Amino acid sequence: VSAEIPGTVPGEVIVLGGHLDSWDLGHGVFDDGAGVAITMAAAAAIKDHIDRTGQRPRRTIRVVLWGAEEFGVIGGRAYAAAHKDETIMLAGESDAGADRIYNVGSKVAEAGLPLFGEIGAVLAPLGIQPEAGNKSGGGADVGPLAALGAGVLDLGQDMTRYFDIHHTPDDTLDKVDRAQLAQNVAAWTAALWLAASDDR
Repeated sequence: VSAEIPGTVPGEVIVLGGHLDSWDLGHGVFDDGAGVAITMAAAAAIKDHIDRTGQRPRRTIRVVLWGAEEFGVIGGRAYAAAHKDETIMLAGESDAGADRIYNVGSKVAEAGLPLFGEIGAVLAPLGIQPEAGNKSGGGADVGPLAALGAGVLDLGQDMTRYFDIHHTPDDTLDKVDRAQLAQNVAAWTAALWLAASDDR
């Protein structure tokens, strides 16, 4: 499932999303309903900004909700194969629960590092620090896009509770802390807007 906000420069795309499938023991909130909700809410906030101001991003923002991640990243691999001829500048994925983001990482060409310095500065008031190095993997569904040369935007979440909840009957909505979820949406919105508006 995908939807996009067209940018002003044809052919430059930023992809973000989460995966729709989950294990049948719980409701799949941490894995990965939260990631789907976070990335859709970030895109919705940007669309609302565009509707109010008329200010459009340079690059197209595409939200992708991958399928069959739990069975071998089937959706992520199929998506990368189907879009291998597109210029996907950057890809990011929210698939680590609903708790707060604490760092921002990247895997980009050297020319993209100043953008990540700017993203880091903007996210710092949210308690988010830059990750050392430039070697982020980005997540399972982003991996196939990264292997084709897409840059990676990685917002690292606190996973202290994650492995106690995901793939269990406890993966339910009552585990979500609204304040931490809101911090995720704010971080993704800001990072996504900066990446989509960057003219480098």
